[in-house]
Amino acid sequence: MHDERGCWVWDGGLPENPDQFSEAEYFPSMHVPRVCSTIGAGDAMHAGFLKEWVNSECLHRAIVYSQVVAAVSVGSEKATHGVDADTVDSKFSQVWPKSRGM
Repeated sequence: MHDERGCWVWDGGLPENPDQFSEAEYFPSMHVPRVCSTIGAGDAMHAGFLKEWVNSECLHRAIVYSQVVAAVSVGSEKATHGVDADTVDSKFSQVWPKSRGM
């Protein structure tokens, strides 16, 4: 599950208890100095996750990569036309493997 604050990940099915988030791992969204538009940010995040999951098969890496894609998307005036892979990869290299203590 994701929103503007970040995403929550369950390794397996959703828990059936009322506080589902207590069992989720939280990944905060990346800081964006200026939000230009949020249109397509979720789609960009999902595409980034799938790209990195297929390439690395590392769940944490795919999640962090997807957060970077979403941040680049909302911070770019042209994001509704796609994001620049070089920009995403550059920003990702700044946060990975530092993120999540990896």
